[in-house]
Amino acid sequence: MRTGRHFIEQLKKHGYNTESEFTTQCLLTRKEPDSIKAVIIVDGAFEDCVSDYGADHYRQMVAEKLHAEPKCLVVVFGDRKDSYFKKRNIIAFEQTYGKITYCNIEPDFFEEKQLLKRGLKAARLEKKEWEANVLSTTGRYQKSYTPVMPYIIVALNLLLFLKLGIFHSGLWGINPESVLRRGESYRLITYNFVHTGLWHLITNSISLIMIGSIYTTRNGNWDFLITSFIGGIVAGLISCIFRLPPTINQAYTVGASGAIFAVLGALFLDAIWHGVENKRRIITFAIVTLILSNLSFGVDRVCHIGGFFAGMGIFWVLSELSDIQTNLSFIRNKRRKETVLESKK
Repeated sequence: MRTGRHFIEQLKKHGYNTESEFTTQCLLTRKEPDSIKAVIIVDGAFEDCVSDYGADHYRQMVAEKLHAEPKCLVVVFGDRKDSYFKKRNIIAFEQTYGKITYCNIEPDFFEEKQLLKRGLKAARLEKKEWEANVLSTTGRYQKSYTPVMPYIIVALNLLLFLKLGIFHSGLWGINPESVLRRGESYRLITYNFVHTGLWHLITNSISLIMIGSIYTTRNGNWDFLITSFIGGIVAGLISCIFRLPPTINQAYTVGASGAIFAVLGALFLDAIWHGVENKRRIITFAIVTLILSNLSFGVDRVCHIGGFFAGMGIFWVLSELSDIQTNLSFIRNKRRKETVLESKK
């Protein structure tokens, strides 16, 4: 609880002392001229904590511990929006979005509410500094990248379509006969840039811009290029393998769908691991897109599914390399600091 930690620090700065501190709760008190004020901070992950019954239970615990009836404020931190509070001197704080979902307090606790807001502000500043100082060492998982590469690839697809038209599937497309039997491996690259018609080009371009922009904004243009390029090759190779044995009259697979689904698979894993914005929407969109696209007639379903899982694998590898680079950066920075300290001595 980053906000909770800063809230406790603010309370201590304003005269509160810690009476007890556990994993799920923390009790702080301050002596007033005519009474004792108590603030108990609890973890709202449990069902009993998000109700008046739970608040009364904690008040009773405070009274038994202090052997008195202090003015008690219960502050519940959790990720639940469905709190069931009706009584006074309770504040429910939803951590995911950093909002107070319930607040019913007496004027005596207005100061504590302001301290909670200061704690929230300090937590947000700490998070920004952490993202800037730690995550910037690798350049990953930032939201400041400008998507450029998806538009470049779409422009390249459009230029090739205008120049070549729709009659070059046999020259640039893939099937087991051309790739595996004749050894024309260059087709695993070229098939990504050829389309069977204007509608095929438009749908792939829209998907590439929409999915690619989200992924590129978080992970950068180079990560997008690596994921789409390698993912498209792997998707095409998987498609050829699953269509064995090769025959002369087999249909050719063309289009950027394999590369698009590779980026979608990488974005899907990114959402699961790192909790990107609109996490549920992205996961739902990826699953629905994967299902609906394979219900259409005349599509290479193996290429789509293979690209999706290839993208997940590529993202895992890039994440591991990023973690290694981050650890090396920390080691180098630590050694530099030790060298500076030794030189000062």
